[in-house]
Amino acid sequence: MNDNQGTAGDQPFMVGMPVYDAAGEMVGTLSMHNVADQILVVDKGPFRTENLYVPLSEVERSDASAIHLLTGKQDLTNK
Repeated sequence: MNDNQGTAGDQPFMVGMPVYDAAGEMVGTLSMHNVADQILVVDKGPFRTENLYVPLSEVERSDASAIHLLTGKQDLTNK
């Protein structure tokens, strides 16, 4: 799924949602998702040239306002 919204189980994903790491620090915003390939693409901001590719297995939970990950920001950038 590569449109503006999707789900993994009961978790809604909307492009533009903030993404937080396990410590609650903002990692970036959701720019694309592909539930079939089990990947979230996270935009780290306007001054960062690389996106993060986060496996859906790293998602702890999501709600209408944000996506929360199981992993710390440092661990995500080293993958």
